[in-house]
Amino acid sequence: MTSRGRPTEAGRGTVDAAGLRVAVLVSRFNADVTERLLEGALSCLREHGASDADIDVYLVPGAWELPQAAARVAALGRHDA
Repeated sequence: MTSRGRPTEAGRGTVDAAGLRVAVLVSRFNADVTERLLEGALSCLREHGASDADIDVYLVPGAWELPQAAARVAALGRHDA
């Protein structure tokens, strides 16, 4: 739920990301959009207690490469999400 592009308090959960290792995969194609999505994802993770040291960001050329990259990152076994 949003109000003028900002989350409302009712839309905020109680998820605790402290101590979780998180992988974020981002396409470099259409960077005007994907950079803002990355900023939002990182902001949300930090807001819920994730530390920067526990967040790995993987950049791929485009959407076509995302599934293959996700499979490789998952196979590493280093991330909880």
